[in-house]
Amino acid sequence: MKKFFNMIILVLLAWVSVVLPGDWHIETVDSEGDVGRWTSIAIDSNNYPHISYYDGTNRHLKYARYNGSDWEISTVDDSGYNGFYTSIALDSNDYPHISYFDLSNDNLKYAKWTGSDWEIEILDSEGSAGMYTSIDLDSDDYPHISYAISKLPYGIYNLRYARFDGSEWHIETVETAGDVGYYTSIALDSNDRPHISYCDESGALYSEYNTYMHNYNYYMDRDLKYA
Repeated sequence: MKKFFNMIILVLLAWVSVVLPGDWHIETVDSEGDVGRWTSIAIDSNNYPHISYYDGTNRHLKYARYNGSDWEISTVDDSGYNGFYTSIALDSNDYPHISYFDLSNDNLKYAKWTGSDWEIEILDSEGSAGMYTSIDLDSDDYPHISYAISKLPYGIYNLRYARFDGSEWHIETVETAGDVGYYTSIALDSNDRPHISYCDESGALYSEYNTYMHNYNYYMDRDLKYA
């Protein structure tokens, strides 16, 4: 009986060692100035990470790639206040595709690596377009992007969707009912159909008096939505 229980303990210990993860490995990828806001990550076919992010010191879009031994860091777009709300996806060649917001001109922008350089496009320049971007690639490696647009400064947001068909971009407004399109996230199913989750901030703003701080705390009644 004692041998039986010892065997069970050994099996459990072996199972725990397989199932439970090890310690987290943490490292600093880029420390040159104020960097690292609006990050997005994707993993390539070698299980190496690729990261898009904002360089606040130089106000540029940056990209970091791990090659198996070192991090390679490059500036993708240095044409102004670029790199807000980045989102990254990798195609079948492990080439990065990045959607992001150009604050200088209030545009939705898209950058892709061709294998030799970055190809950059302005996708939507109507109003203030391109906040809260999210990107995914379909079975043909074509990008699909969800994002928010506001046609007036500090105005009401709408949810928009952009897709590339191999020859041109198609842009459509998904929802205009209320103040919608915050914090979007997009995923494509097996039929390359988009699914988008996002936040609706149309709910009433209300306040609560903080007796400790002697001021008002303001809250928004938000809703999670799906399209």
